[in-house]
Amino acid sequence: MIASGGRETPPGVETRDERNHGRGAAVDAAEPSRAAPRESDEAPEEGLSPLERRVLEFESMHPRPSSAKTETIRRTLGLTESQYYHALGALMRSSAAIAEYPGVIGRLRRSSEGVRDDRARKRRLRLEREQDAAARLARIREIAEHGRAPGSDPDQPTTSSKGAVSTS
Repeated sequence: MIASGGRETPPGVETRDERNHGRGAAVDAAEPSRAAPRESDEAPEEGLSPLERRVLEFESMHPRPSSAKTETIRRTLGLTESQYYHALGALMRSSAAIAEYPGVIGRLRRSSEGVRDDRARKRRLRLEREQDAAARLARIREIAEHGRAPGSDPDQPTTSSKGAVSTS
């Protein structure tokens, strides 16, 4: 099967067009060996596909990301790194995968929760920095406009950047 962009899609992986336009269901029904990893929480009747088992076995043997792992994913499973991690994400929500590989799925879930928490913390920090920058800019504009900071006493002398005292 050829994906958009002219690349061949490995067996068992749907292309974006197939997922978005429903054509993948017909391919999967006609060829069960090419079925994409399940994304539902319901227990599948037949369990995991051979590709899903290979992905989970591979992840259990190679838990740490590395450039060597990326190359091995391509060589061993015939998947791109993106397809591999997409399949793992779908398997994390699969009850059959949880039943057969609880240790691997538990580790993946803890890892993804940690990543999600880190992203949320970084998002909060970025928002706080943006708010602080906006407040500083408003203060600078107020000083430029009125020659003093908002709320400061206009009768009190101010000190210039060169240390000279002036009265406004």
